[in-house]
Amino acid sequence: MMTELLFKKIRNNNGESIAETLIALLVAALGLIILASAINSTSRIITSSNNKIKEYNAKDLIVVQQEVETDSKIGEISFDNEKVTNESDSHNINIYVFVNDVMNSNEVISFVKKVGVGD
Repeated sequence: MMTELLFKKIRNNNGESIAETLIALLVAALGLIILASAINSTSRIITSSNNKIKEYNAKDLIVVQQEVETDSKIGEISFDNEKVTNESDSHNINIYVFVNDVMNSNEVISFVKKVGVGD
């Protein structure tokens, strides 16, 4: 009986009602709004990601090239080792420290010996 009604509906030549047409347009409009929202969100994520990568690469270039700037961090590295041959058992070296901390959880650190008077 259900199949008879289905075939009767398929063979029916009457047009769609105005309500069916409006509901179909509403569903299509909602789909387009959701698609536009997804495209906008994706675009924002890509832009943010590209900016973060550019910032990371700029900082990484400083770490790799070890460019000493006026606000460079200065530190001291100590070696306490049996193989160090010096008057004492330890040897201290003044260094410039270069840190790429753009990605919060992982810091990339590099250092170079500070060259100057008394070093």
